[in-house]
Amino acid sequence: MKNVLIIGLMIFLFSISSAAFIEELEVLVVDSNNRSMEGVAVWTNYQLNSIKGYVTTNKQYTNSRGIVNLKLTNTEFQEKLTKTEYTLFLEYMGQEQSHTVDAESGRRGRTYYFDINRATIRVFDEYKGGIKTNVTILDVTKETASNGYAVYNLPDGEYEIIVDFQGSKQTHPFIMEGDTLVEIPLTEYELDIELVDDKGSYLNGSVKAAGKTWTVDNGKANIKFVAIPPVLIEGIYEGRVVSKEVDPKLVNEVVLPIDLNGPEISGISQKRTNNGYELSLSISDTGKYATGVDTKISPPIVRYSVTKEEQKSQERTLNLLAATGERYSISLTDISDNAVVDYEIWAKDLSGNEVSYSDSFLAVPNQQDPEQPSDDPQIIGPDSPEDLELGEVFKWILIGLGVVVLILIGYAVIKLKSEMREDR
Repeated sequence: MKNVLIIGLMIFLFSISSAAFIEELEVLVVDSNNRSMEGVAVWTNYQLNSIKGYVTTNKQYTNSRGIVNLKLTNTEFQEKLTKTEYTLFLEYMGQEQSHTVDAESGRRGRTYYFDINRATIRVFDEYKGGIKTNVTILDVTKETASNGYAVYNLPDGEYEIIVDFQGSKQTHPFIMEGDTLVEIPLTEYELDIELVDDKGSYLNGSVKAAGKTWTVDNGKANIKFVAIPPVLIEGIYEGRVVSKEVDPKLVNEVVLPIDLNGPEISGISQKRTNNGYELSLSISDTGKYATGVDTKISPPIVRYSVTKEEQKSQERTLNLLAATGERYSISLTDISDNAVVDYEIWAKDLSGNEVSYSDSFLAVPNQQDPEQPSDDPQIIGPDSPEDLELGEVFKWILIGLGVVVLILIGYAVIKLKSEMREDR
């Protein structure tokens, strides 16, 4: 009896360690033109045994020859309980296949097809040939060979290639229609850079392009880089950044202006009105590369308060209204006579540079206009001697004397004639 138990135990242990089958399967995946496909995910779902049930294997990916090797082991001793059929799954670029397979002991091979085409990517320098770099399509990144080539199997459609070269990422769209060759030139370019402020003065800073940084000395730098046009060029000065997208095939000089100076406030005047004062002034943003006065997002404003008999009013804020050109005006209301008006003017340019001007003035009472002379004409003559001016008086005196002289002359002539007749 003891021997029987030992034999039974050995049989039991042997049944646990033995397998109903061990299958080594070589899976080859090819495209519609019978070319091997790399990066295809392959996995299976098969019965480990009748007690433990089915198991799903981890995904494995085909190598550069399009091959992946699978090993399936069934631990069921009683073969009649073993289900030798299992499912083989394949997945690539969103396309998935499933195939029912009968298990067989030993190594064997199976070939599966995807109705898919090949995209050949070539990254190269126009003068030096192929470039070794990383390319990404649909989150799948590959490194190009030393000759600049990388291969993808893709369904027909629209795609984007992201080329990452020395930290510079460029996107290149293309359309897949059957087998497609996509050539991406990465050429070394040279640019002369000027870093200036809005007045045109040279700045000491830095410039970035294609993942590289250069120092700008006295406003100038010569940079060389490899990239896919267009290229984003960034100028940096004391934390201020300006960027410009350029095509280095078309230009060899780039000016990067950084607006550092705010607008100018000038020509301020006040004019008394019936209910207060009208404030008028000029705001200008001058300079070769000035961005101009901001009149929409942060338009110019004036803040003012009125102090009368040591009582200060609440501060008011008003937007300045553009009159003509660079002139602005605003009405300051509720200002009584002899009050002190404190005001402050704020303005920004489109680069965010802000300036202010503050002052005060005394509200002078309105002056009474002198009485204007009547528009009715006055007759000046003898009938109104009191209204005559001094010149007019002398004129009439001379006229009177002239009349008297004429009368005396006339009388003398008559007298002389009378005496002559008496002498005869």
